[in-house]
Amino acid sequence: MALIHCQDCDMQISSHASNCPFCGNSQTDGQARNKELRFGYLITGFLLPFIGIVLCCIFRRKNEGIARSALIGTLMSVVYITLIYLQFLEM
Repeated sequence: MALIHCQDCDMQISSHASNCPFCGNSQTDGQARNKELRFGYLITGFLLPFIGIVLCCIFRRKNEGIARSALIGTLMSVVYITLIYLQFLEM
């Protein structure tokens, strides 16, 4: 049994619980929403890679979708910057 964080009160609850025992919030739709990629965090990670790394570290246990989005954006930014740098080296 794994522990997850409630979407509303942020208390640790069982991953098998359908409702939070502390606040009563339904957890069934929140778990699926937790793993979705978020476009805003993806763009933030791309434009500000350091902030993307910080967001990934903050949300890695609470919300996998946000953490993954920030990390993907950061990695895309690093690849893009590396390609631009290599183009300038060839000139």
